[in-house]
Amino acid sequence: MLAGAQNRDTFVIKIVLPTPTIHVGDVLVIEETVSNPTNHVVVKGSGVGFGSAVECLNAKGEDLGRQVMGGMKNPAPMILHSPKDPLPPGYERTLTWRYTTDAGSLVPGTYRLRTHIRDMNSGADVYSNIVMLTVLR
Repeated sequence: MLAGAQNRDTFVIKIVLPTPTIHVGDVLVIEETVSNPTNHVVVKGSGVGFGSAVECLNAKGEDLGRQVMGGMKNPAPMILHSPKDPLPPGYERTLTWRYTTDAGSLVPGTYRLRTHIRDMNSGADVYSNIVMLTVLR
């Protein structure tokens, strides 16, 4: 599911890991920049009020995103922003997300991370670039 073309008629997501190597149990920090390079208003959201979601693939290709976001501890995530967030042309904003992962979800190894947010105009998910995360003991 990592392959896929970016829709050039919507917003763009770029992520950076300030610390691409962490230890088991550390807080995972993701800096996410959302921008609208188009010449029209685009609308991001999930339709239910939740912000970005994390996709985190381990070596087996299993997606641990919900566990990375602390999903097992918090089955009903807190609302982070409006379910529909209009972005004017030229919009750009960087947010820093801090995730306390579920115990045992990130074991030592290498993971491929990206985030995604729904484009409310088309209904499709918009994905960020892929970054590598290394987890050590």
